[in-house]
Amino acid sequence: MSKYLIFTQPNCIFCDKVKAFLTKHGDEYEEIEVKDVEDFKARGYTTVPQVFHYVGGYEDLKELFIDEGEEDE
Repeated sequence: MSKYLIFTQPNCIFCDKVKAFLTKHGDEYEEIEVKDVEDFKARGYTTVPQVFHYVGGYEDLKELFIDEGEEDE
């Protein structure tokens, strides 16, 4: 099971589709509703939904790369 962070807005069809897709596949997500659109755009995001995959800390990141075939350093 993976965990995702999703930035959404109300009445967003694609936001609803993303949430339904993740739910259907048994993945957890945290939803953050964008309230300050100008601040959101200033950070470089232009559309919703924005979906981010949660990795965790250093050990989690290292494990992810090892699972993908990289050697542990």
